[in-house]
Amino acid sequence: MRTVAAAPSRFTLRNTAAFFVAALLLAVSLPAAAGAQTAPTGDEVPGRILVKFAPGTSATAKSAARSAAGATKIKSIPQLGVEVLKVPAKASATALQRLQRNPTVTYAEQDRVVELAGVVPNDPEFVRQWGVTLTRTHEVWPSSKGDGVTIAILDTGVTVNSDLDGKVVAGRNILNGTSDATDSHGHGTFSAGVAGSATNNAHAVAGYGWNVRIMPVKVMESSGTMSDLAAGISWAADNGAHIISMSLSGATGTTTVHNAVKYAAGRNVLLVAAAGNQGATDPRYPAAYPEVISVAGSDENDARYTWSNHGSWVDVAAPGVNRSMSRTGSIGSYGGTSSATPAVAGMLALARGTHTNAASIRDALQTAAKPVEFVRYGRVDARAMVDVLAGGTSPTPSPEPTSSPAPEPSPSPSPTVSPAPLPTDSGSPIAVAVTTGKQKGANVATVNWSGSTGTATVFADGEVVGSSTVGTLTHATGQKGGLTVVYQVCDANGCSDKVSASW
Repeated sequence: MRTVAAAPSRFTLRNTAAFFVAALLLAVSLPAAAGAQTAPTGDEVPGRILVKFAPGTSATAKSAARSAAGATKIKSIPQLGVEVLKVPAKASATALQRLQRNPTVTYAEQDRVVELAGVVPNDPEFVRQWGVTLTRTHEVWPSSKGDGVTIAILDTGVTVNSDLDGKVVAGRNILNGTSDATDSHGHGTFSAGVAGSATNNAHAVAGYGWNVRIMPVKVMESSGTMSDLAAGISWAADNGAHIISMSLSGATGTTTVHNAVKYAAGRNVLLVAAAGNQGATDPRYPAAYPEVISVAGSDENDARYTWSNHGSWVDVAAPGVNRSMSRTGSIGSYGGTSSATPAVAGMLALARGTHTNAASIRDALQTAAKPVEFVRYGRVDARAMVDVLAGGTSPTPSPEPTSSPAPEPSPSPSPTVSPAPLPTDSGSPIAVAVTTGKQKGANVATVNWSGSTGTATVFADGEVVGSSTVGTLTHATGQKGGLTVVYQVCDANGCSDKVSASW
């Protein structure tokens, strides 16, 4: 629940009838090109601006741009080439405009608030880890326990309790630049416990990831900033994380966070994020970014918890209530998409323990999901996922063969792509409908566009797309007119004809 206070966009504990929903809510802004204006949304961090200078910009030119805006550099995110600047709070809007209009600036945007709605363990006997058996995670453990796999928990930190003892590796406190990532709130420890509590130790609960290592990356206390989230993603990608679990969500996205996501994905890291707990269909970020596996919360009957966000933009559903141990050693039910997210991270770790390609693992997770109506692919099934990776095609035993052989499958048609009408205003999204001619998740396809501003990729190179997938582009020239967009999609069967449209 949002409340109006001196610090914008604060949230309070959200209690359900049976448990406290755990939600980490990220409040961020829509991406803006250099020179574009972004309307205030009430969640700005006063006096903090994020800026990325064009490649090759000299230190002198950068200093001149900062001086002209009345800004000083307080830190940077070197992996993304982003500087965090401080300006007088009352001068934020003016400073932002000056930076956006500076020809040496690729983009400048307001830093945003990231805040936490707390979680309190409730009724230790309420749930008995039904999620582990429903997702058939326990059927994977005999063959894979996630050995050698590191899951980065981007949260409030992690406190080592008796069920995480010996499992936590060196982490990072992004807030103060130290290695002390102790949990100051409790949310992060609960998330870590779902993903990687010690299993088969006759104590407490079983983590989905059994033998995984937990890397705590503290990106917030009870509140934080989007820039710290981006820095945390980048740090985890650089320091050995195989999977990044983010029990957080926000109403809008930023260029900086998306660039951090792409930075990690480009290093073969799997990223998982909560869809959010608003019970709505509006996309949330970073979950809605195409490089991130977005997770909704489902119950024992594969129905959506009413508080879980949902819609075609959400990839999968996972058990939304799980058992975990608190930082003080008590055991309880941890609920929300914040709980479903590390459950998926733990399952992915079982696959990552035996397969090294992140794209293949993501494809298998989505292909093997049990269809449910409120997300794009379905509710996750760990056993079916590893069966797909091993070359299987079905999560259930195949029927006995008959005397007549099955017919050879017909060749799939080449893919097609069709653009929606181009927008009437610069900066508006452009929808691209992709049809690959196969079952969902079966094709590797790329969709590219080119125009007067250069070339960009709608889907990541080699990303698996469904039988009918929609991507979006943003025309960010800051000017109307003079744009020609060319679309083409390719898969294993060939490439579609190029489709062009002018605006």
